Amino acid sequence: MAPLAGVTVLDLGTITAGAAVGRLLADYGATVIKVENPQQPDPFRQWAAASGVAAGESPLFEANNAGKLGVSLDLKQPEGRQALLRLAETADVLLENYRVGVTERLGISFGDLAKVNPRLIYLSLASQGQDGPQAGYSSYGSTLDLISGLGSVTGYPDGPPVWSSYLVNYPDQLASLAGAALVVQCIADGAGATHIDLAQRELVSWTLADLLAGQLVNGRTAGRTGNRRSHALPHDAYRCQGTDRWVTVACFDDAQRAALARLLGSAPDWADPDAVDAAVGAWAATRTREHCAAALRSAGVPAVPVLDARDRMANAHFNRRRVFIDGPTGRRTRGFPFVLRNYVPPVPTAAPAVGQHNQRFAPQPDTRAGQTAS
Repeated sequence: MAPLAGVTVLDLGTITAGAAVGRLLADYGATVIKVENPQQPDPFRQWAAASGVAAGESPLFEANNAGKLGVSLDLKQPEGRQALLRLAETADVLLENYRVGVTERLGISFGDLAKVNPRLIYLSLASQGQDGPQAGYSSYGSTLDLISGLGSVTGYPDGPPVWSSYLVNYPDQLASLAGAALVVQCIADGAGATHIDLAQRELVSWTLADLLAGQLVNGRTAGRTGNRRSHALPHDAYRCQGTDRWVTVACFDDAQRAALARLLGSAPDWADPDAVDAAVGAWAATRTREHCAAALRSAGVPAVPVLDARDRMANAHFNRRRVFIDGPTGRRTRGFPFVLRNYVPPVPTAAPAVGQHNQRFAPQPDTRAGQTAS
């Protein structure tokens, strides 16, 4: 039996941070109803990130919304708000990542919905939380890289801060995992009306707590170090034969460096990090990535290849653990981030069209056509 079977979630989330929480809950058995404005649906629907994909067939939207049901409600209209209140009466969870103040203006805040359902778990994923001087700001994952402090330690000493961009979107991915975990914990604890205020910026800053501790203890502000580390030499990525093929090497003690020297044929000047990198780089450049990684590990030198999307798609272990799956549309897509001992999630159904399940959950006048939505 799915661990979240019987749980109903109203998913007002968009893009990644909100929508991915709903996808995770749906994967493990929850009935997740995606609620969108019929005139302004989730912007991810139009983000065709792969070449050759038609508008409206965004793989990003599919990855974050597969397995859900779809309802379209114009929450600015009395009929739409009343329909949401009816759904909230029997729901277990509502999640949203609107800008702060929007839910109050729409009359669907935690306080509003707790009146109709005193056991509702309400997850808010605002960029900077529900209060404070910057609560009204909106942002994307890439800007959260910067205002959380993550960008200040990402990059090279002689270069600018580097943000993860929408291709990685680390803050949003982190927020979705934490948000889903908090919701499940509240469900397991049988919590009554609960408002989870998860500030995405604070969550990312929390992962940097050791750097803050270092500032408090020794007065030093951590900066960008690239791939090098003061406690390891070498510690970097080195280009191998082929296009954009790399191997990483990290030696933490003299025994590992001695093993590396034997593999290189001579010991570089360990007092000169540039000379060390040049020696390892020259050795790797004449060999394939696979040969480099295998030879280094066989010699007792910590090393791994740098995998790209093509490599991960072909990786048998990733496939076996269903990190990626062949989705309902036939395309390779996001799978599952962990394995449960007693439950194997099925391939999710395709992401819903806007308002696809209105007749089932919220029949109401459709403001686009003046007819009952279907």
